[in-house]
Amino acid sequence: MKKEMNKKAQEGVTIGTLILIVLGIVVLVTIIIGFTTGFGFITDKFEIAPGQNLEAVAQSCKISAETDLKIDYCTFKEISVDGKDQFVNCEDQRVQIAIKDDIDNKVRDCNGLDNKTSYCANKVIPDKWEVTLVNNELCSTLTCKELGGDIKESCSNTETAGKAKDGTNCCKLK
Repeated sequence: MKKEMNKKAQEGVTIGTLILIVLGIVVLVTIIIGFTTGFGFITDKFEIAPGQNLEAVAQSCKISAETDLKIDYCTFKEISVDGKDQFVNCEDQRVQIAIKDDIDNKVRDCNGLDNKTSYCANKVIPDKWEVTLVNNELCSTLTCKELGGDIKESCSNTETAGKAKDGTNCCKLK
């Protein structure tokens, strides 16, 4: 007598197995994207600790100062503070307050490297001077001369305009 096998149990993949496969694929894709582009697409959605980006910059600055890494100390990083995107380096007053006791007699300035004036003049588009924060100050707090532009009534096709500290129309080559 032949024993009949339970065909119902062998007919296919169970729903539980399908759910586990789908979840595994989702987790795998999330990990791959996270490692290639960063996990910001997930962590930015959950503001667990306000100002955590600024704290990360402060800790990075502390390490840069302790190990005398002047370029890392002076390089601007784009972060979001209180919902505002801005560019910050270790000369930012908020960062200095956070790390001042830890970096005595270490890197203290960025002379000759990136500073607020050179960053605004060379890396920020002129028509964005009024809205771009660099070390918690708008680029438009600089004069047209400091921004490397020329005061004109109107700018030519090869120039872009931005407002400088004195409210003048400041033209700079595109």
